[in-house]
Amino acid sequence: MEARGLRIWAGLLCLLLSVIELNAQSDPVCYIANGKLVVEIPSPYSQRALDSLIADFDLNGPELRQALATGRWDYFQMNGWKVKTYRNGKVRLRRNFYSYRGDLDDWLSMLFVNNSYNPFQPGIPYMNEPYGVNRFNRRRSVWQTGDSTAVFVLHEFKEAREVLLSGSFNGWKTAEDKMLKTDSGWVIEKKLRPGKHLYKFIVDGVWKPDPQNLLQETDGYMGENSIYYQTNTRFSLEGFTDRNEFYLSGDFCGWKEREIPMTKQGNGWECAVFLVDGTYEYKFTSAGFWVEDQRNPLKVSDQNGGYNSVIQKGEPVVFRLKGFTDAKRVYLSGSFVNWNPNGIAMQRVADGWEAEYVPGKGTHYYKFVVDGKWMVDPASADSIDDGMGNRNSYLIHEPNHEFVLKGFSEAKEVILSGTFNNWTESGFRMKREGNLWKLALYLPPGKHLYKFIIDGKWTLDPGNTLWEDNEVGTGNSILWMYDY
Repeated sequence: MEARGLRIWAGLLCLLLSVIELNAQSDPVCYIANGKLVVEIPSPYSQRALDSLIADFDLNGPELRQALATGRWDYFQMNGWKVKTYRNGKVRLRRNFYSYRGDLDDWLSMLFVNNSYNPFQPGIPYMNEPYGVNRFNRRRSVWQTGDSTAVFVLHEFKEAREVLLSGSFNGWKTAEDKMLKTDSGWVIEKKLRPGKHLYKFIVDGVWKPDPQNLLQETDGYMGENSIYYQTNTRFSLEGFTDRNEFYLSGDFCGWKEREIPMTKQGNGWECAVFLVDGTYEYKFTSAGFWVEDQRNPLKVSDQNGGYNSVIQKGEPVVFRLKGFTDAKRVYLSGSFVNWNPNGIAMQRVADGWEAEYVPGKGTHYYKFVVDGKWMVDPASADSIDDGMGNRNSYLIHEPNHEFVLKGFSEAKEVILSGTFNNWTESGFRMKREGNLWKLALYLPPGKHLYKFIIDGKWTLDPGNTLWEDNEVGTGNSILWMYDY
């Protein structure tokens, strides 16, 4: 990117960031000064403002929150940040603003740590955020008719001879789903699982995105794929019909106030959303007025004298800590609660403590906090280096792929490491079963790079012929995950 063009974008970004600087003094801010990208976090700081900053600028949230909680900034320093802490608790992070030369989109994604690898591949529905909301023109073209069905309608091209529907849900096949011509246009009903789906229409052999769908992403061929979310959650709010608008907001969207509009229906408001499995806090908002969901008994403190409503999607997990019956308070903390030391209060049982939580699909890192003291799960052998000389226990919830390494029966230890755990050298320990080493993980759709570390030696997967070169010329094995 030329220096002039970069300066123009820097100016625009400064103008955008100036809005953040107008917040209260307790709000974290991000700005550009003397060729440096600067993040300032005061003490005390507004948690909601920090969440918004993380969401708006793709900041690596779990590592930042853990560093703020522990005071250890090794992770950021190793990734090119200069960190300065002050006696009053304030923290300032600085990084060269002009150190990256590349495409604008790549440059924006490189502003913060750990965003150099992107598993996105055109045609594969990758979720960048834990939620999805459909956005159509007034002439809507996809209607959800049940939990697992949707009707696609192409209102245009009524003079076409043949129209087909192709997308991520049918492997982008080009002769399978022929649409029926009706008075309203071309129509087809499809069975769809809840989640994100990509699609196009093939009109007399020509691929076309949905002209009525406002959501699109690149198809990798100088065109666009349309995006549709088969929703799994309906939010509703009774009353307040005297207001002109209402929105749904929550931690799943960074508490943005005007991100998810609600529709006025009868005696209230409602909206449909797709939520990835997990536990979320939310509220309804209108012009600065916030209200919890009165129909939902699950709620937690919003740290401002009120409450946030809580919704859980997916299967719950019971965390158990045996012993410590003399402890006064025990909490479950981890990546799923942003390492809040008072994250989830555990309940005393006959032989220890228990807590039930819905963490969502994936790998989750956690610890117990016993009367203020952090500790790994003594009942689990699964732990991983946290990058700062300590270890975190981890839970692999609802795995969808099993890595298998054949042979190496004489090896003492086999570690799996890759883009899914930031190439952590301590990685995930694989378990030996006879002549096989195995480990099951949950991997989202997209591209994943990995290697086995066999007694300290990094090794390509001998059972996988798919690989690509890396910066040191030793190669990485490739695994593609699909969602159909």
